[in-house]
Amino acid sequence: MARTHKRFDIFARFLLLALPVAAFGRADAQIPDLVSDRPDQTESSDTVAPGYVQFELGWTRSRNDENDATLDAFPETLVRAGVTSHLELRFGFDGHLWDEAGEGGREDGAGDLGISLKWRLCEEAGRRS
Repeated sequence: MARTHKRFDIFARFLLLALPVAAFGRADAQIPDLVSDRPDQTESSDTVAPGYVQFELGWTRSRNDENDATLDAFPETLVRAGVTSHLELRFGFDGHLWDEAGEGGREDGAGDLGISLKWRLCEEAGRRS
């Protein structure tokens, strides 16, 4: 019998604008693109612009039909704060985990919490052939 593995993800992204006070109400204020970087889901080489904070929240449900096991993780959280144009500070939380194995086994508890930095080494130079 073939092993099947189903994965269901819900993902939400929020960008908080921490612009200088003088920028509020100005039509010409540049708002950077929202680029997600949810670990193991969407990896990106971009960093959050300085003075901005980006919240990324998600819920993952994984099911293995072979042994009737499920794993839920909620709320998977990543908070990214732009320090400089090439550096961001990151706070991540794997969420609360519910692991239900077949045959009545169940475990749950808090996932890992992490603090890290992301450094973008260079700008994109364009497409290479």
